[in-house]
Amino acid sequence: MIGVEEAVEKRVKSLVAADEPVTPGILYVGVATVTGSIFARNCGLFTRALLPPTLLVLSLNHFLRYEA
Repeated sequence: MIGVEEAVEKRVKSLVAADEPVTPGILYVGVATVTGSIFARNCGLFTRALLPPTLLVLSLNHFLRYEA
């Protein structure tokens, strides 16, 4: 599991400019989205379709908020 995390971090660092800080926010957004899929697994079709994108948008707003 650590190897996967390091591979993802290395890939993200290669995409981001050198002077721009890399935060774990991208990983948190991914985890929140997958968590929505897991929580909605035994729910109705509407909830299964709506919960993961909702958590994606909410976690993007929370973890990757632009601060000037």
